Amino acid sequence: MATIHTELPQDRPGHHGEFVVGKTLEKFSNPGLELWFDVNYIAGVTDLDLILMDNQVGLYIIEIKSVPLDAIETFTMTDFLLKEKQVRQHPKSQLLTASIKLRDYLKRFPKFKDKRRVPFLQTTVLWSEITRKEWKTRFSDPAISGFEEMCIFKDDLNSYNSLISSLQRLWDRP
Repeated sequence: MATIHTELPQDRPGHHGEFVVGKTLEKFSNPGLELWFDVNYIAGVTDLDLILMDNQVGLYIIEIKSVPLDAIETFTMTDFLLKEKQVRQHPKSQLLTASIKLRDYLKRFPKFKDKRRVPFLQTTVLWSEITRKEWKTRFSDPAISGFEEMCIFKDDLNSYNSLISSLQRLWDRP
């Protein structure tokens, strides 16, 4: 079983997708997979949906976006708009802010004072209700066509091996 260092996300309004992801990852059999969910208690660090560490592929900060494809009205490299004009913070900016704040927090510790000792924090977006094929079909504009290479999708959660394969691709081509 995966090693889970926090409680699993609760199934509450606005967080059902995180709950489903937690229940899925909980079942993966590799104890080298370590998970921290809903990390919102570190002073000065923004809410982190998931921190994932695996002995094969490293350390990841993951922003979980649990929206169906048809709920997205606009998606560009800077804009993220849901139907009915619900502007959302772009996951790319959420991850950038989160990773900077977590790195700054870690640098407070003597072990990490030297910035070369701070672990590399890979970041990614998990579109937990969208498959890679659905994303590529919908978002074929050349301006964002490569964005899916920076993400993981619903079909990447089919098994521990498919997740690790997707994360390894991100590690190889961040």
